[in-house]
Amino acid sequence: MKVRCSQCGASLPVLEKEFYLRCPHCSARNLLRSPGENVLLVLPARTLDQVRRLFPSTAEVRASLKYYPYRDVDGRLQPFFNSPVPELLGYVPPAGSTTIFSGDAVDPDDLVPMVEAPASDRVVFHPFYVVRSADQTAEKAVHVDAVSGLRPGPASGSSGRAPSLPSSSFIRVLSMGTAFSATTYLLAALSGASVPTALGLSILAALAGSALAFFMKVMG
Repeated sequence: MKVRCSQCGASLPVLEKEFYLRCPHCSARNLLRSPGENVLLVLPARTLDQVRRLFPSTAEVRASLKYYPYRDVDGRLQPFFNSPVPELLGYVPPAGSTTIFSGDAVDPDDLVPMVEAPASDRVVFHPFYVVRSADQTAEKAVHVDAVSGLRPGPASGSSGRAPSLPSSSFIRVLSMGTAFSATTYLLAALSGASVPTALGLSILAALAGSALAFFMKVMG
């Protein structure tokens, strides 16, 4: 199926399940059909700044707001998007403030495609922040519910605070503490010290090494 752009007249291929789209030539929004009151849009209750504060201030994160379609079946929301997301399997979004879906309420690029055109069931688009870390070797998306501010647990339906991203400072402190501890234990054992004494000295050395690494990081 194809339609003509209302602004530039370009021919645009569309799917039956789409409500409206953005013209790739002139960026105009084109309403294909009115979804009416059968499609709702949940309004975000968390801002992008609030989501960023869930992660370490030193981490470079990029976040975008996406709306995932759910089908309302007897008052219970069921996933209605065509790309499986492990984090969202079994997750039931919380209730939030809603508005009737319209072309002015959301950008077409922010909508996750539906499996198919909605039938008689009501479709609810729920917002999630998709957060990516710029310092991860293998970039992986982390979803944060834009209503509750919580991260859905993978395939569990539970929610929790967004996890801290990997920190090189933490790894440095841990590595130096471990090195100091192992070296001290070995020297104490070779000098004939008892096992409890060697362990006690190694623990003190681990603390000293970690403190030194932390001090070097702060001063550096």
